[in-house]
Amino acid sequence: MIDFITQTLDNLAVFFGRLVDLPVIFLIPALIGVFIGLWLFILLVQGLTRRKGSRRYERINNTPFFIVASILLATLLALFIDRKFNKITRQVEQLDRKIFNTINDIGIIDYNLKTTQNRLQKLTNDTLKITQKPKLYDLQALKQTLGNDAVVAERNINDAIDLIVVRNFDPLYACFIAVVDLKNPSIKIALTPQIKEKYSTSKFALQNNCILAINGEAGRTPAAGSGLGPWVGNYVVDGKMLLKEAKNERPFIGFDSLTNTAIYSPEPKIDLKIDRTKFNQIFGRFDILLNGDFKEGDDQRHYARTIMGINETGTKLYLMVVDGRQPQYSNGQTYEFCANALKSIGAYHAMACDQGGSSCIYIEPLGGLISRPADVLERDTYTHFGIKMK
Repeated sequence: MIDFITQTLDNLAVFFGRLVDLPVIFLIPALIGVFIGLWLFILLVQGLTRRKGSRRYERINNTPFFIVASILLATLLALFIDRKFNKITRQVEQLDRKIFNTINDIGIIDYNLKTTQNRLQKLTNDTLKITQKPKLYDLQALKQTLGNDAVVAERNINDAIDLIVVRNFDPLYACFIAVVDLKNPSIKIALTPQIKEKYSTSKFALQNNCILAINGEAGRTPAAGSGLGPWVGNYVVDGKMLLKEAKNERPFIGFDSLTNTAIYSPEPKIDLKIDRTKFNQIFGRFDILLNGDFKEGDDQRHYARTIMGINETGTKLYLMVVDGRQPQYSNGQTYEFCANALKSIGAYHAMACDQGGSSCIYIEPLGGLISRPADVLERDTYTHFGIKMK
């Protein structure tokens, strides 16, 4: 019962938070509608309240109600406008920091397609002048999968990590794909060391000196103490199993303690054995790419996504984040889109992780968080995944 009440309150908080995303022009009629609804309710009560044995309606003094309802309407309107203003202010501050700290957002904050293409092409050309390192993916195959309308920028982060930024205007989406060479001896896997409380991906990255990080699992609801609920899988940090899958199977990716080579364990399989090849393990929610084939699912929405995948030999890791729930910037994408995009650049297996407001990607050389979380600010999560350099 307590869990039900807590979850209901959390969901109401999320609902009212999303109301703030609506334009003010929509909020005002909505609040006026609430006011009119309350007024009609009072009139209905008047109609049903009669003096016994009389045809006359019992009079109710409406003045106190009118005063209280007017104050309530004005308060709610002021609250929504204040929250809206604060949210817009935070968005502007985040964009200012991104523009100042990194050129990676070129093409993400521009809405003119021609300007975007020109600036992204310059970014790509400048990047290619900096590095002669072979790419970790097939760019042409990715472009063929995405279509001609997608604008693609590349960024070499270091000898072990490449970044791909994709911007499309019809349909409207923005996504980031980090490709990691697990054969690079400088790579070290980082996972949240304890599952006690939620905190942001940026905080995790800073505490663990990560050059790259993505969100893990936020649990039952966005609330701080929501608990993991049904979202539990194999979670092993440095050979210690902090969470284990016993009934509701979840996919996971495991990493070798010596070589960092990755293995993939799909949904139907329960594997509780810990050895060198699975010295670090992180779980997801669903398979979306298995043995090179897309796994059909019920969720076909365009939504914010976090995806982890590996190639067939387990020597490359793919971390994909799609921004979503932002109609002026990115509506998100489907699981099928994510699976096909990753497959085109070499992924053989991939799993969907926590999504929506949790989805974010952090790259330290580019100023930290480079994606735009659906909730504007990062959503705190119980687990995180990161890459650091020895």
